[in-house]
Amino acid sequence: MSRRQSQVDLVALSETESAYSISKKIDSTLCDEFSSLNGGTVNGVDGSAWTDNVLIAAVEEVDEADIDEENRVWIGDPSTRADIMKIDKFTKADYFAGDAIPTGQFRKNIYGAPLYITNNLTAVSSGTGAYGVYMHRNALAIAIQENMDVDRVEQPLKHQITINTTALWGVTILRNLGGVPIYTRLK
Repeated sequence: MSRRQSQVDLVALSETESAYSISKKIDSTLCDEFSSLNGGTVNGVDGSAWTDNVLIAAVEEVDEADIDEENRVWIGDPSTRADIMKIDKFTKADYFAGDAIPTGQFRKNIYGAPLYITNNLTAVSSGTGAYGVYMHRNALAIAIQENMDVDRVEQPLKHQITINTTALWGVTILRNLGGVPIYTRLK
């Protein structure tokens, strides 16, 4: 029996789809740990916007824990980006020189740390928001299998090919005081 011919590489397409799904799951697993940082003490108010006072309080807490200023990040959801874009000192050229972005976006770093946006933050169990974070890269550790196992199972009587991708990863807290969870406005 001859194999059917196709210009479509089903394995390559499925690997791309699998990689996207696995990356979202890994991102969610990492985000699940945010609420446990800083002894579970969360800054801000659930369902409220990130304000300048909330940002400064988070920086102060991590500074007081004597955490290195290099390699710190902010992680929030799209509501976080909208909240920060409403704070003039991050969007108006009057407050900084040289790196003004003409599109009205906030500048590259917020108090020395970049902002990353994800839709995979863990929702607050009895509230309206989710858990964002301000953290040092050493606050959490993640180990990920380098090469994922991809199995291709042809089922000619069903006219289908099943492609299964297996991945292994784990997340743990390394430095509890290396990050501060912050409530976000929306889930």
